[in-house]
Amino acid sequence: MKRHIREFGFDGIISDDSIIAKEKTKYRRVIEDQMRTSGYVPVLDLDEQFFLSYNLDKDTYNFEFYIYGIYVGKKKAQKIIGFSGQTFI
Repeated sequence: MKRHIREFGFDGIISDDSIIAKEKTKYRRVIEDQMRTSGYVPVLDLDEQFFLSYNLDKDTYNFEFYIYGIYVGKKKAQKIIGFSGQTFI
């Protein structure tokens, strides 16, 4: 069965470089919750995309964070960890 992969994510600003790792973990949970609410689960074979750039003028970091998901339905999305190869985990 052919399945369509959708990109989930957002962009924003982080003001302090010491919290980048913590914020990335928090944003991952937010994106995965958004995915599951829409009936999607993460595609584990595709790496998440996290882009970070420093804004010298404002002394902040701009970021973009994306995770790829595949549709399984809203009920199944709460029970499945993710999709890898041809298998739901």
